[in-house]
Amino acid sequence: MISLQCQFCGKEYKVFPHDAVKSKYCSMACYGKSQQTRPVKRCLICGKHFRSRGVLGKNKQTRHCSKECADINKKGKLLKWNPAELEIIKQKLKDGCMVKDIAKLFNKNPKTMQDLIFRQGWSCKINSDDFRLKCKIRNKKLWNNPEHIFNSQEYRNKLSAHHQNPNHVFNSSEYRQMLSDRAIKNQNGLKNFNNRTGWQKFHGGFRKDLGFYVRSRWEANIARYLNFLKQQGSIRKYKYEADTFMFHEIKRGNRSYTPDFKVYNSNGSIEYWEIKGYMDGDSQTKIKRLGKYYPQIKLIVISREQYKEIKKYARLIEGWEE
Repeated sequence: MISLQCQFCGKEYKVFPHDAVKSKYCSMACYGKSQQTRPVKRCLICGKHFRSRGVLGKNKQTRHCSKECADINKKGKLLKWNPAELEIIKQKLKDGCMVKDIAKLFNKNPKTMQDLIFRQGWSCKINSDDFRLKCKIRNKKLWNNPEHIFNSQEYRNKLSAHHQNPNHVFNSSEYRQMLSDRAIKNQNGLKNFNNRTGWQKFHGGFRKDLGFYVRSRWEANIARYLNFLKQQGSIRKYKYEADTFMFHEIKRGNRSYTPDFKVYNSNGSIEYWEIKGYMDGDSQTKIKRLGKYYPQIKLIVISREQYKEIKKYARLIEGWEE
């Protein structure tokens, strides 16, 4: 780690080398106080006075007090483009060309070109089918290009040297610990994935009859089976991915575990169900650590054999997926 000096209070603080370019303040408190010194500007459209978004006036692109005034100015800038040029840009986007390459073709700044694409409504929504198709076409062209940096021997040798060098920052214990802490902080991010590419092969998605998102077809069927047990009075209720158990004694690796279902039995006891058609190494480690650090928790692992036994009741369960 390297030492830097805060631009607001002058205090020295340490950051990783790859974060040194973006890091300017030692804390969020100093960053917030620096925002109070933003210069006052006058809007070019309505004439209203406002504080610039840039810190200490370094961002000179802010010239409008609101999004409405910015849109009015952007519509005026849109008239400068020839309809033939707009059609060429639209076709280039369909072919999977990158924005920076299109900007280079017209001798424009990439940010200006990206702004034009957003205003025209040609940009694809992230994680949509059009977005995935566009990325697929673009990545295929990049990897098939022998002159691309990823295909160069120099780039491969550079990565190999990083992994073989024990003193490199990527191999340091501090950096690995930071990656582990960041993964724990974002552990709930996967719950918000809706029809992402990585989950499509497991038939993950939102089920209207269940009212929530599941990660696989098996989880959807087990949820319907739990609804069936609830109607029969065998259980009181259940929740999907309700609790996350943290392994605070573990510094790196599998430091948390979230079972698939939390089941409330009729007798008042609570148990957790985990759906595992295939037991990989990570899953085995998590289950073992759950038993070690939380011995009072009852976990039922539904394997392929148990799932086949439950499948015998499929004709009685509405909406069962084959």
